[in-house]
Amino acid sequence: MVIKVYGLAMSTCTQKVLTTLIEKGLKYEIVNIDFAAGEHKSPKYLEEKQPFGVIPVLVDEDGFKIYEPSITVNLLEQVYLLRDPFVAIKNKDDQTKISSVIIGSTCSVCSSPVCVHLDCSLFYTRRFCLKCIAKYRDEFPREVLDEIGVKRLDKFTNEEYEQYDET
Repeated sequence: MVIKVYGLAMSTCTQKVLTTLIEKGLKYEIVNIDFAAGEHKSPKYLEEKQPFGVIPVLVDEDGFKIYEPSITVNLLEQVYLLRDPFVAIKNKDDQTKISSVIIGSTCSVCSSPVCVHLDCSLFYTRRFCLKCIAKYRDEFPREVLDEIGVKRLDKFTNEEYEQYDET
């Protein structure tokens, strides 16, 4: 069985998944969904493919379905080794680090998107963006703040915090 991608080839979300499949050299089949006819909102599609009626949906060789593009790409990174000869991946830990930087994460406090590189965020029990680390700096051990560099945190002002407050 070949990997199937249900979606529209010209959709940017579908292209994100297709690009990953192509880069990995994986065989796939695209099954075009007729948006004009509302196929993605049909009871059959909602029940069998995707409960929210969005695309793309990837169904792997084992029949496993996944339908959020970023998570789909991350799964493909975890399951299939990168076949790019210019990227040396020695073990699964290296592969995970590479895909984490590419895919990124969100801050545990403000939910803003961040990459998992030290320039954007820090993992200390949870993932934090630099703005939230600066805002709650008294709650972090000194060695954690030293790792980031206190001067980098000083550039964030109270006005910048207010735009992220949800209260």
